[in-house]
Amino acid sequence: HNISPLHVAAKWGKNNMVKLLLENSAMIDAKTRDGLTPLHCAARSGHEEVVSTLLEHSAPISARTK
Repeated sequence: HNISPLHVAAKWGKNNMVKLLLENSAMIDAKTRDGLTPLHCAARSGHEEVVSTLLEHSAPISARTK
């Protein structure tokens, strides 16, 4: 499924973990097999704080799913 730790942290709203992963070079534009980015995961789960953090770190907003 190509799910990264950043996808998991974003999906579950773990903003401190998202920040830690990004500070340690996590791939902000990583995609799952279905084309989901960490930003998709956070947005779909309603985690506004995580969405803001990802956008502050230049998460791609035009990424498309499959």
